[in-house]
Amino acid sequence: MSTVDNTNEREDKKKGMFFSIGYAFVLLLILLLPILSYTYPPPGQEGVLVSFGMPEVGQGDDMPDTQPDEDVEPTPPVESEPVVVPEETVTPPAPDDNILTSEMEEEIRIREQQEQQRQREDAERIRQERIERERREAREAEQRRAEEEAQRKQEEYEQTKRQFGELLGGGRGQADQSGNQGDPGGDPDAGRLDGISTGSGMVGGGLGDRGVLFEPSIRDNSQKTGRVVVRVCVDSQGNVTSAEYTQRGSTTTDGDLRRKAIESAKRFRFTQSDIDRQCGTITIDFRLE
Repeated sequence: MSTVDNTNEREDKKKGMFFSIGYAFVLLLILLLPILSYTYPPPGQEGVLVSFGMPEVGQGDDMPDTQPDEDVEPTPPVESEPVVVPEETVTPPAPDDNILTSEMEEEIRIREQQEQQRQREDAERIRQERIERERREAREAEQRRAEEEAQRKQEEYEQTKRQFGELLGGGRGQADQSGNQGDPGGDPDAGRLDGISTGSGMVGGGLGDRGVLFEPSIRDNSQKTGRVVVRVCVDSQGNVTSAEYTQRGSTTTDGDLRRKAIESAKRFRFTQSDIDRQCGTITIDFRLE
């Protein structure tokens, strides 16, 4: 008997459990139904229906005013003319007078500075040319004075020599007749006098302030005498760069003496100087010993 009761009890529990599960499921669906049926976007609020009546159908006590219908002529369409839009002319901005004035002033100032610079350069060039010209004139004047002084001393020397020669009778005579040529033990042919003509150089002119480092020995095999003035130019190292015969101050025009004098003058050596080119004279006297 108890076994049957237990079986029924288990059946009742199963049924109750199934019923509870079904009830819970239905309740869950009811709760989820609004969510599942939600529309997006949500519907708006429903409008309210308002009745304004029918004026054409309704009638009242007042008689309506009857007015004849007027024929209204249609208004002809107005043709619109095309509107011409004027083209805009872009006017360039007017230049600023202040800017133009500043640029002109700057340009004028630059030109004035350039003109002043050119004037200063011209003045400096003229000053340098004047100084160089004065120096050159001073050197030439000093050279002329030195040459004139050397010539004057040489003339005084020659004049004194002639005076003493006439007084002492040291000459060789006219040699018109055979004789001893002034030598008591000499030979009438005077062959012993060959090769004893010598020369000595004297520096003058613009070279008076230059020291002589080397003076060549000048000897001539002939018996010719005379003075030869050679104009020479010397570089800064003291070397003779040019030598030429000059008539001024010379007492002979003999070609041999002139050639020997020029060759000897070229062999002179002078002291060094800051002047690149300095000219003067070398006077060579050929005389018998």
